[in-house]
Amino acid sequence: MTEDRPKRNKKEKGRGWRGTWIPKRIWEAKDITWMEKCVLAEIDNLFDEDEGGCWASNQYIANNMESSPKSVSNIIAKLKKLNYIEQVSFDGRFRVLKVKYEANEHPPSGGV
Repeated sequence: MTEDRPKRNKKEKGRGWRGTWIPKRIWEAKDITWMEKCVLAEIDNLFDEDEGGCWASNQYIANNMESSPKSVSNIIAKLKKLNYIEQVSFDGRFRVLKVKYEANEHPPSGGV
């Protein structure tokens, strides 16, 4: 007997994603737009334990956010400048980004 499984949306393929948690400091931030907050959340959602951060390209994030790679690049540059994210590695071709949380801001354990 085969179990019927719902087909996954291409955006969710390979992601164990159940939703997004945004710390109060980010939610209430006046220095970044809602799109920038969403890209920040997407970077956090794509955190890869083995890589130490988000490995996704601007194109990949843009596809998930229904935006352009150039817009994502500009947003990432601003988030870096404002110290919301850091680049933890770059090998000349691929970069890894990580959200900079304060000590009390990590998502609640156990999920939603």
